Amino acid sequence: NRQTYNIIIRAFADMKQPKEAESVLRNMRSANLVPDVDLYTLVVSAYERTGQPLQALRLMESMNAEGYAFYEDKVLNAAFKRALKMANIVGKQLSSKSREDLLSKLDEYDRETFFDG
Repeated sequence: NRQTYNIIIRAFADMKQPKEAESVLRNMRSANLVPDVDLYTLVVSAYERTGQPLQALRLMESMNAEGYAFYEDKVLNAAFKRALKMANIVGKQLSSKSREDLLSKLDEYDRETFFDG
């Protein structure tokens, strides 16, 4: 039920295991339960805390596709800006070869959006 999903997602996010928390989010959606913004925010924040800004951005993009207007939510908008800033810093510090290697591993990302330099 919804409460069980909430507890599990919160636990994974608190333990800095955002990938697992996101997996539970997907399972929740598969069970026809819609995660609320708070659960998404927890997972996005967990990605940020573990130094995974691109994953945070990807999840936020999926939220936007599902109808969540995170630009209108102050907490999500702030998280988005932090993740984007961190992604840009990381991208600028990578050599061209490292950048291409990273991009090949993160093929779900739009190259122009994150590394346009």
